[in-house]
Amino acid sequence: MLAQSLPSGANTLPVQIQIGTMVYPVYTRTGNLLRADQIRCRRVYPIIFGSDPNHFSMLCCVPNTVYTPTAPTVPTVEVLED
Repeated sequence: MLAQSLPSGANTLPVQIQIGTMVYPVYTRTGNLLRADQIRCRRVYPIIFGSDPNHFSMLCCVPNTVYTPTAPTVPTVEVLED
């Protein structure tokens, strides 16, 4: 159960679970990082722990996120002609 409120401004930040000093990422059923805009406070979400690498995964479907990753920049290579 998500009992604590989400920080204001969390928007599309990745969700993480902290146990002691360890911080674990949380993934959706499709393998993407769970984002703060996909979950709500005071709701029950079934999750499981995975160990390769250590993480948590949602067992239920969640709404799509509005997060849009930035496109990677590809370095340009100048070709010199003889």
